[in-house]
Amino acid sequence: MAKLLDANNLQVHPDYRMFGIGDVNAADDGEPPVPGAGWLGVGRSAVLVGVGEQLAYPDVRCELWDGPAPPPPDGHEVQRTVRLHLPTGELTLNEITGGSSDAFGVDPGVYDVRITGWERESTRAAFHALMARDAQLDDPAVEALHGQERYLFQFWQVEQTAGLVTDTGVTIHAGYPRIGLMLSDSLPDRLPAAGAAEVEPVSAGVLIRVGVRAGRCAFSGGTGSRHRPTPSSGPWARSR
Repeated sequence: MAKLLDANNLQVHPDYRMFGIGDVNAADDGEPPVPGAGWLGVGRSAVLVGVGEQLAYPDVRCELWDGPAPPPPDGHEVQRTVRLHLPTGELTLNEITGGSSDAFGVDPGVYDVRITGWERESTRAAFHALMARDAQLDDPAVEALHGQERYLFQFWQVEQTAGLVTDTGVTIHAGYPRIGLMLSDSLPDRLPAAGAAEVEPVSAGVLIRVGVRAGRCAFSGGTGSRHRPTPSSGPWARSR
């Protein structure tokens, strides 16, 4: 039976009817999609949760387990398990225009995350009923709704990966067929003609073929404590 290793409780101030939980480096892996008409947007390293009512602040609990977490209590309205790659393990709470703050800490790795939500519709209905009676946001009846809508994030690691140490990124201007990653004190006088390979080793580094001919593309890179998984393969590329 799985053992609970750590937990943290948060109260969230959603913005644009959503909030996010994810790795502090999630922006470099691509932001999750906006939930839209659904309730959950899933990225590679973060999620965005669409709430029932953003002015009745929901409670969020994050839990870390040493194996697949036990099912949460019954009565939930939404539930989904996703797979996230957390390269730093430093999780932040994203309150959109309200900014980000520390939420939780885990070891770097690939995690299954079960996300469960309760009291979404009842909170929304109760809030709008109060607003229809001209209640104010500081009325006790409105403030009593804070924490009624609840979310549980249960994390368990399925693969250990590199811990991201540093990273950087650049924008590549249009018209360049290749970019080079070179040792600054060993730049060659001439470069070989472009071949068919996407990555070509040279004496001072590598040349990388750029597929974009119009507009601009971006390159990002980083150093880790050991091998970091690629986004196109492996279990972290899936959600379920």
